[in-house]
Amino acid sequence: MYSRYGCHLCEDMLQLLREFQTDMAYTVRVIDIDDHPALVKQYNDAVPVLTLRGVEICRHFLDLEALQQVVDPEQRVNLCSNQT
Repeated sequence: MYSRYGCHLCEDMLQLLREFQTDMAYTVRVIDIDDHPALVKQYNDAVPVLTLRGVEICRHFLDLEALQQVVDPEQRVNLCSNQT
């Protein structure tokens, strides 16, 4: 999840992701965009942004339906990962 310090929308999305973690197989990696100038340029006004393997799942608010479509309950995935 692309995030930034002090972002209440980011905190809200992370809290919801942690609540659903018990039902779905994923881990969440939080990346502070302010530590990476290229990410600030890409996501400055868009955070939070949830991605999987470089593909955006949702931004600003958690889209549970979109998350369920990309997370296979049989295989743990790392959200916000650019790796395949």
